[in-house]
Amino acid sequence: MKKFLALIIPVFLIVLTSAHAAEEQQYTCPMHPHYISTDPAGNCPICGMDLVPVAGDGGALGGGGAMITVAPAMIQTMGVRTAAVEEVPFSRIVRAYGNVEPNTRRETVSASRLEGWIEDIAVTAEGDMV
Repeated sequence: MKKFLALIIPVFLIVLTSAHAAEEQQYTCPMHPHYISTDPAGNCPICGMDLVPVAGDGGALGGGGAMITVAPAMIQTMGVRTAAVEEVPFSRIVRAYGNVEPNTRRETVSASRLEGWIEDIAVTAEGDMV
C-alpha cells in the first residue's frame, strides 16, 4: 500500500502542475478571435497582425457541466443578434416558392432479370411497401 501511495502522489502532483501550466496566458488576433496562441511575440498567421492577450477564459468551454461561453469578439464576428422574448400574433400571409425534391437517401434502384411492364402500383403514402 505504501508503494502504491508513493507512486500515486508524484503522478497526482504532475497532473496538478500540468493543469496549472495549461492556464498560462493565451493570445489571440483582434481580427480572427478563433486563433489562439501562447506566444506573446507572435503574429496572426492569417493576417499578420500582432496578437493581444485573451481576456478571461477566452471563450473556452466552461468547466461546470454543459455550459459554453463565447467571447464577445467571436459573437461580433459571427454576427449574432439577441432580442427579448415576446409573444406576438403572426397575422401576415407569407407566400414562399420552392422546389419539392425527393429524398435521395431513401431511393433504391431495382433491376429485374425479366422484361415486363408495370401496370399498377398500389402506393398511397410515403413508406408504403412496393
